[in-house]
Amino acid sequence: MKKLICAALAAFFCCAAPAVTAEAAWKQEAGGSWQYEKPDGTLATGWQYLDGSWYFFSGAGEMYTGWQYIGGDWYYLSSDGAMRTGWVQVNGKWYFLAPDGRMRTGFVHDGGGWYFLDGSGAWTEDDPESHVCLSENGKVMELRDGILYVDGILIANKSYPLPADYAPGGLTAETQAAFGQLQNAMAAEGLSLWVASGYRSYDYQAGLYRKYVNRDGKAAADRYSARAGYSEHQTGLAFDVNQVNDSFADTPQAKWLAAHAHEYGFIIRYPRGKEGVTGYQYEPWHLRYLGTETAKAVYESGLCLEEYLGIDSVYSR
Repeated sequence: MKKLICAALAAFFCCAAPAVTAEAAWKQEAGGSWQYEKPDGTLATGWQYLDGSWYFFSGAGEMYTGWQYIGGDWYYLSSDGAMRTGWVQVNGKWYFLAPDGRMRTGFVHDGGGWYFLDGSGAWTEDDPESHVCLSENGKVMELRDGILYVDGILIANKSYPLPADYAPGGLTAETQAAFGQLQNAMAAEGLSLWVASGYRSYDYQAGLYRKYVNRDGKAAADRYSARAGYSEHQTGLAFDVNQVNDSFADTPQAKWLAAHAHEYGFIIRYPRGKEGVTGYQYEPWHLRYLGTETAKAVYESGLCLEEYLGIDSVYSR
């Protein structure tokens, strides 16, 4: 259901009762609760995308409002029943709701700055870097100099961006040395490997993403290119190799990397079948350096990095 909700993001909603028109099929019960009668005469139940917004109805067809705990997550439905996203103030406290409506806790970047939300979801108004919390599977999360670390691993994904001025200027020395070892190991097998796209600055990524949006549209670009600040290429810990296109997947180099890259400290960062978690299409050419111990653990888990660390990767807007 969460993926279904993500497929049609809700906008910011006004707080008025649903308009009752002959076409809309909204009906108000004598007790004041609202229902939605579908064209076949049955009442809507569960999540329903109506009139450009998401609503939730009980099994008896009653429209829910206010805080609702649904499928293991909290959602906030306005007085008109529309699911809210982004910042919402309730009883004098501020909460942040993801684009799919789920209430966030812990570290949140709303596209403009960092915030820390306590276990109830309320904004603490403290310096976020004064806090430490746990990810969904118990990994320690902390914010240092505007950079999120989970289990000591620097994170740059759709949920957690880097500062614009974070600029190592190239691949880190440790990453470069590990790549040299990887390259030599592949050469011994008769396989060539080179860096096709390495470090990218914030400004370079901004121009690249803008070019892709102009060419393919924002929705398509977001599947294969990161917005400025959200790219792993800015970390100096990630790079693309050889052919940066789908044809690389069937090459001997790609198959060797999938089986052995972890032995040299790298993972295939965006694995096949994990787009709904990483936020990106399968990229067999994109390597991320984690160090041999962590890379081996991630590889043997069969999980992508987000799953392994217990975090998500979703733009806040």
